[in-house]
Amino acid sequence: MKYVLLFLVLLLTPFLVINAQSSPNLDYGQTQLEINLDPFFPEPESEFTATANDYGLPIQGSGMRWFINDELLSSAINQRTIKLTSGKVGELTKIKLVIDYPGGGSLSTERLVAPVFLDVIIEPQTRVPAFYKGRPLPSIESIVNLTAIVNGNAIPPASLLYTWKLNGKVLEGGSIRGRNVITFTMPQGKYATINLDIRKDSGEPIARRIFDLIKVYPNLSFYESTGFYGLKQKAVDKEVLLLGNSITLRAEPYYLDIKTFNNPDLLEWSINGVTSVNNVNNPYEVTLATEGGFSGKTNVDFHVRNTVQLLQGVQGGFRVSY
Repeated sequence: MKYVLLFLVLLLTPFLVINAQSSPNLDYGQTQLEINLDPFFPEPESEFTATANDYGLPIQGSGMRWFINDELLSSAINQRTIKLTSGKVGELTKIKLVIDYPGGGSLSTERLVAPVFLDVIIEPQTRVPAFYKGRPLPSIESIVNLTAIVNGNAIPPASLLYTWKLNGKVLEGGSIRGRNVITFTMPQGKYATINLDIRKDSGEPIARRIFDLIKVYPNLSFYESTGFYGLKQKAVDKEVLLLGNSITLRAEPYYLDIKTFNNPDLLEWSINGVTSVNNVNNPYEVTLATEGGFSGKTNVDFHVRNTVQLLQGVQGGFRVSY
């Protein structure tokens, strides 16, 4: 039995504001000072670290003071890295770092963290049986739909600008207002890298995400179908024992693109190497019958494929003993 991973990606992305300033009448040359976060985009009400990045300053080893929402964090005096907990969705956390120089004066920088949820729903348009519990996986050259939801749609998609990238290439030619749904074809390679950047009309970034989609190859299983019980949910073995006079088996190609499944360029059954006429009711089923008193073995093979996108296809078979 196959298993599938439900891709529901939860992302929290802060809007960052940096404001560095030095005390008057001081000239220490370059005054670059930054606050680095890990993870770069903390999730709501989760632990993250803030680290002082002052390696571009000409004078180091000075005193450090951290302020959280304008309150001095006394336990973090002279510490380069501190641990913090982010606020609730949309709740601002102001982080301020002050560097005190040995000879007097100071340099400061601030960073605002306003977390939002970004859910990315991944829906590969590939085939799995009706009884399959889960979502299908993407295969090479299959269609994939992505839907981005910010704060559970509390922020209307029409008010935001979306930029989608596939393996570094911008989709749809650039940023598009309200384009929270994108469709693409799964490329060659082990995986596809998706970049998503969401901004307000003003250009203010409110969410970013990068993730990989791992591809699979279509594979094939066979199930017995009966008029009384319907389709059995346990796949048959490589050798099937025919107990009665006939048996009907259905081919189920997992993770085959739906368009190929519904309208394949090639679909055929073969019995002992001889192509058989397809079942007019369901071309994915074959019925095998034998007369009583005879015994033997029959090899059955099945093949379905898109002849343009050759990786969208699968074949396999089994043996019937009677």
